[in-house]
Amino acid sequence: MSDEIVAYSLSQHPAPDRARVGLAALLYGLFAAPIFWAGNHIVDFTLVAHACYPGDFPNPAPVSGFGFVWPLVLALHLIALALIASGGLVAFRNWRLTGPPYLPAHHMIERGEGRNRYLGIVGMSFAVMFFILTAVSTISLAMVPTCTY
Repeated sequence: MSDEIVAYSLSQHPAPDRARVGLAALLYGLFAAPIFWAGNHIVDFTLVAHACYPGDFPNPAPVSGFGFVWPLVLALHLIALALIASGGLVAFRNWRLTGPPYLPAHHMIERGEGRNRYLGIVGMSFAVMFFILTAVSTISLAMVPTCTY
């Protein structure tokens, strides 16, 4: 009966390395990629829709005075790519700081030390996924004229 000790009862805290990563860094690593992707998507749609579809019918070219839309949208895409990459780097940093890299995952779960590392892995996954989505959108923006975007 005394051999049946629950593994997490031996640990000091479910995540002893949690103090190495602040809440702001944890949240930025986790939510930067989806927030910057969504913000970029909303701004793109707003600018391009207003420049190319101001009335009841679409225009084949941007409305006069809106020639700045394509360079601005391209610049916003590049900024979004940089911010998404920074979120991925922060998530990677969080993952590295919150536990030994040599410990297999099943040992970390048994010891109850995987919560912050898990959030780091999720943040890295979000960053990769949203970076690819934004990069493909940037490539299509460069290949397709503005009002057919």
